[in-house]
Amino acid sequence: MSSRAQYSLLFATDPTSALMVVDGRPGRPFEGQVVLVSGARQGIGAAIARAFIAEGARVAALVHKPEQAQEVEDWLASAGICVTADVTNEGECRAAVRECEDQLGACNVLVNAAGIAISKKFVDTDQDTWRRVIATDLDGPYHLIRAALPAMLARGSGVVISIASTAGLQGGRYIAAYTAAKHGLVASRGPLLPNIRAAASASTASALRT
Repeated sequence: MSSRAQYSLLFATDPTSALMVVDGRPGRPFEGQVVLVSGARQGIGAAIARAFIAEGARVAALVHKPEQAQEVEDWLASAGICVTADVTNEGECRAAVRECEDQLGACNVLVNAAGIAISKKFVDTDQDTWRRVIATDLDGPYHLIRAALPAMLARGSGVVISIASTAGLQGGRYIAAYTAAKHGLVASRGPLLPNIRAAASASTASALRT
């Protein structure tokens, strides 16, 4: 492991900034790198996955259900693989990351783009709605980061991009659960980054001693 470990954490409130990691790099900066993108079936996730492919990356496009695979395989072609997981399920997330590692290699970049929003006032948000949104928008990134991080730490580098929202910076009247989840996602950077740095420092120190 390199004594100069490098990690990046990006919590993007503007989805277009999810590719800011390529700024200032010539050519195809992600040529041969492995990128896992959740929520890759449509919308922001699909756009990000396609953009990374254009930058030379090999992409593991994560979708929710097996029957959705064809929707991404049409544009994924030979640039990567499609993996399936319910991001609310830790075991399925770990299995998806393992499949990515087995077929493409350990991911250099993880993009958490899967998410849902249900429009209800706080007083009208029942427990099932609250738990469903929190499980998808906050627990999902937690599960995938936990699954992908060990390989990044072992390699000494990695990028984690989590798509947040302006709702993660201010209140949303009709999206109570979504607002809470995105605030939690943005706030999770606080404890996550020093833990990564501490683990990287410990690994580096161990490598330097051997």
